[in-house]
Amino acid sequence: MSTAAAELVAPPNVTAQMSSLFNYLNGLEEFEGTILSLLRFASEDEIKQTRNYALAMGSTGWRLVCACDALLLSVDPAKPGVVDLNGTGRMAAAKERAKELGCEPWTIRRNAQIFNTFFKDDLLLNVQQQLEEKGYFEAALRARHPKKALRAIAKEKEKSASFTVRDAFRLVKETKVSGSSLGLSSSVDYLDPNFKNFLLELETSLTSYKNRCTRPEFAARIETMIKVTKHERERTESSDYESVRQQIDEGCCTAEEIAEEVYLSNAEVKAIFNKIIEKEPDAYEWRAIGANTEMARGSRSHGLFRKDAPAGDDFEMPGGRYEPTIEYDEGDD
Repeated sequence: MSTAAAELVAPPNVTAQMSSLFNYLNGLEEFEGTILSLLRFASEDEIKQTRNYALAMGSTGWRLVCACDALLLSVDPAKPGVVDLNGTGRMAAAKERAKELGCEPWTIRRNAQIFNTFFKDDLLLNVQQQLEEKGYFEAALRARHPKKALRAIAKEKEKSASFTVRDAFRLVKETKVSGSSLGLSSSVDYLDPNFKNFLLELETSLTSYKNRCTRPEFAARIETMIKVTKHERERTESSDYESVRQQIDEGCCTAEEIAEEVYLSNAEVKAIFNKIIEKEPDAYEWRAIGANTEMARGSRSHGLFRKDAPAGDDFEMPGGRYEPTIEYDEGDD
């Protein structure tokens, strides 16, 4: 446990302060209606000032959501105050939280990653203030070195105000190591040719069924099946590797979790795990899942993680509060 985590002390009267904040937030909806009714009569300067306030509120809003999701995901929802003792990884916790909050599990995982990676210290404070949209942070998170990527994105944004979130994703994609550059094959002969012929026939049949379907809602399901079939037919060694690595980058750490997200078996995912460790040992590592508590000691299963991803032992026990201690290389490439 880090020194910072050990010294973490709750401020006095937290409940009273939070209650006051909730009263303020409850009035925001009424406040919004008032502002909208007055804006048409406001001066140009007043409209500009209101716009700046609104932008600041929006920027703060998504950051707070990320912080809340990071805290919610730090504890096992079945055992408040206990960090993921059941050894199932963060996916199970995210699914439970998603049910409670009415959203998708990947949303919670991604928000938690954004908060843990970019907002747990003040090292990127100036960069954070430059980038108001959440999409820039999501793009940086996909890079091998997210903090360096965020700095690069901020520099591009500073040079050109028209540098969009889409441009940021493109920048990260251009600098990310591909499976092909790691010596993995992109050959079209990766799959059994007889199976590929079967997939082509299946795709043709599904397309025919879709064109004949009179219920649009079911036609959309057939379209999904067509996409799955086409994806399977176009698989390569390189694309399989990259799809598994992307899931690891997004928070999955076990073969079972990843097999739920991609069209690969547990055995195929485990084989790719070994390739990732072999080809990118500086970026990925095997690590025990969850916090190393007395109850969990010696019984934790292992998963594959990015080395810069927060570990279970970076959480303070008990109470679910945590303070990541991951060290990042803050130098330029």
